[in-house]
Amino acid sequence: MGKSIKLIILAFSLAFILSSCSQRIIDFTLISTKNYDVTRMKEYNVQKTRAMSEEKFHIIIVIPTKSYFGGQMIKQAIDNTIESVPGCVGLANGVVTAKGFYIPLIFGTMSVQVEGDPIIDPKIASNYEKSDKYFVVNIDENNVETVKEVSSLDFNILKSGE
Repeated sequence: MGKSIKLIILAFSLAFILSSCSQRIIDFTLISTKNYDVTRMKEYNVQKTRAMSEEKFHIIIVIPTKSYFGGQMIKQAIDNTIESVPGCVGLANGVVTAKGFYIPLIFGTMSVQVEGDPIIDPKIASNYEKSDKYFVVNIDENNVETVKEVSSLDFNILKSGE
């Protein structure tokens, strides 16, 4: 009997330690961190394909890997989501969610996730060219040494390792 109680306590303790939290912070109808012309709202298109991005940092022992300021993380997550779609000026019908996971004195992560329908400005979107540009970047000890544009044929040869 005593052994089974210890196993139950151990199981609940492990479940508690390894659990993570998710909390909905904001449900929004329209949100943006960009300057755009509100008088042209009728020209904008709302995509039905949702865009999503997040801003994340890790906690190792008790030291965060990034400066954490709650509002700044939310703004950066919104920026990341808007910038992930060409011509996007804002998001509609979305959610901002905070997620966290922490094993005390070992490791943890905290993140802010933003998801919404991109609002596209056709004038800005038309400026984005769909091009087949390939670049070779040489990096030495986390510093970029050279950037060179190559053809798709050269890129595929370099990629295959021939």
